[in-house]
Amino acid sequence: MKFFVDEKVRHPIGAKILGITFILLILMGIVTYTSNTNLKKLNEELSILSGYYIPLDQALGDLRMNYTLQILSFERVVASHPKKGIEIARREGEKLALAMPSCSRDDAKEFRTKARAMFPAADQYNMAIYEMQRHCTDVQIKLTSELCEKALSTPVVVQSPDFTRKFTKLQGQLAQIPRLRNDLHSGILRYIAELQKGGSQSVNLLEEQFEQNRRTVGIETGSVSNLLHSYTQEAAKKANGLERQAFRFNWTMTLAAAIFGLICAVFLTRNLVRPIRNLLTGAKEIQDGNLNIQVQVSSADEIALLAQSFNYMVAGLKEKETIKETFGKYLDPKIVRTLLEGQALTQSGEKRTMTVFFSDIQNFTNMSEQLAPNVVVRLLNHYISAMSEPIRGNHGIIDKYIGDAIMAFWGPPFSGANEHALLACRAALEQYRRLAEFREAIPDIIGLRKGIPDFNVRMGICTGDVIVGTVGAEMAKSYTVIGDTVNLASRLEAANKLYGTRLIISGSTFDMAKEGIEVRELDIVRVFGMTEPVRIFELLGLKGDISGVSRELRDNFEKGLAFYRNREWKDARVSFEACLAIDPQDSPSHLFISRIASLEAGPPGDDWTGVWNLSGK
Repeated sequence: MKFFVDEKVRHPIGAKILGITFILLILMGIVTYTSNTNLKKLNEELSILSGYYIPLDQALGDLRMNYTLQILSFERVVASHPKKGIEIARREGEKLALAMPSCSRDDAKEFRTKARAMFPAADQYNMAIYEMQRHCTDVQIKLTSELCEKALSTPVVVQSPDFTRKFTKLQGQLAQIPRLRNDLHSGILRYIAELQKGGSQSVNLLEEQFEQNRRTVGIETGSVSNLLHSYTQEAAKKANGLERQAFRFNWTMTLAAAIFGLICAVFLTRNLVRPIRNLLTGAKEIQDGNLNIQVQVSSADEIALLAQSFNYMVAGLKEKETIKETFGKYLDPKIVRTLLEGQALTQSGEKRTMTVFFSDIQNFTNMSEQLAPNVVVRLLNHYISAMSEPIRGNHGIIDKYIGDAIMAFWGPPFSGANEHALLACRAALEQYRRLAEFREAIPDIIGLRKGIPDFNVRMGICTGDVIVGTVGAEMAKSYTVIGDTVNLASRLEAANKLYGTRLIISGSTFDMAKEGIEVRELDIVRVFGMTEPVRIFELLGLKGDISGVSRELRDNFEKGLAFYRNREWKDARVSFEACLAIDPQDSPSHLFISRIASLEAGPPGDDWTGVWNLSGK
């Protein structure tokens, strides 16, 4: 049987998935490249903004503050009507300012302390403070110039004409401030010189010139500050625009990838998931027993090959099922299934504990003589079909049909090692339930409405060691069981005739299945050909499935049986008669009453154990 097709796949699933993955990777690459480009531009703007614009703005702000304090200090000098000696204070203040480590708050505080000690006069003190503020303003101017030079040497600025233009313009405007401040300081120096000479007219003229220079420096400083502010705002706006652009682009590409992913999902669902669902549906149909299923797949990938192999497998299963059904009419289906699945059956024979079942139709020979041969065969076929189903339904193996007799067995590997006795009992009880339905159908089977024969069946079940294996010639073999357990099951089936019962089981069967069945102990017997006595029981039903009348009858019978074994004949007879009061047709009670009369007439010897010997079949 060929289950796989060696055929080239035109559109492999791997190629489809690889193609989709490749496209997604391209989209991811585009997103990554564009995002990195935007991020690089954004980082450049932020680096210029944080590394130069903001520090320059802070430095320029400090410059304007120091310049303002410088002018304020000089105005205090003028307001205090300076006298001679302020030139000395200016010079000493200049020296002291040049010796400052820095223009920090602590150094400025230390400068003021020293100046206060050196120049107690207000005009001299304010002149010294003027020099300190002038020095710190020069420091800030130098710092801003150095920042501009550093920015112009940065690769980001060098590679950007726009940045180069801006910092060059900024540097040019900053360069104007020292010149204007020098002009302002020169005017102040002239003012001080004229003040020392006492020329009031020249002093007033110099004051006006000072005010004009002061305004010019302020205007120029403000212009540089405004230019720097415009650059800062432009950089922030550009950074914000780059961020929005990156945000929009990323979301656009994400949406495009999502749409593409949905399209691919629909494609995969149609070309991959749907065929797999069809295969799953087909597998479910096979599980439910439908072998007339065929999966249709229109793609040209591995799923199509899988579907084709699946269809070949179904064809093989169908063929195997046909073989099983055909041979199952001659052999037990479980044995046929085992053979078809390639499992080995025991060839040499091995010893196992199993349960064996025998059944036989009562007076079938006389019945056969009253009916036509074809009617007998038809009746027997209906009977065997009805009785075989409970056996197979309870995991039993039908060994053979011997005319009207059925032989079956239970045990590993077809049923559990501890459950085969109970399964056999369940099968026998179900057979009796079906037997009632079969009796009602007999008129239709044989085509008679009068003279319907009585149809009763006797059954025997025994559990014990058997030899199980394949028996027969090379061309004809049978998987069967043999041994004393098989013979005993057959003897127990025959013993029903003596006791007037329908279903007798051995004590070993009862011991294994007692948790699930209701029984009545009948006797201890020694069958023909065996030396060991066997306890036998009548199988009444499943656990909890018998009537109260049956329980009462069983209890009285077992009391009588105990009296009987103790040779208490009178009490035994009373108990068995109590059973007949419940059921006048109870054959075992009639049998023991008759047996007690014989034993009373000829009492047994001292070695009597209550065991009854069964002769023949």
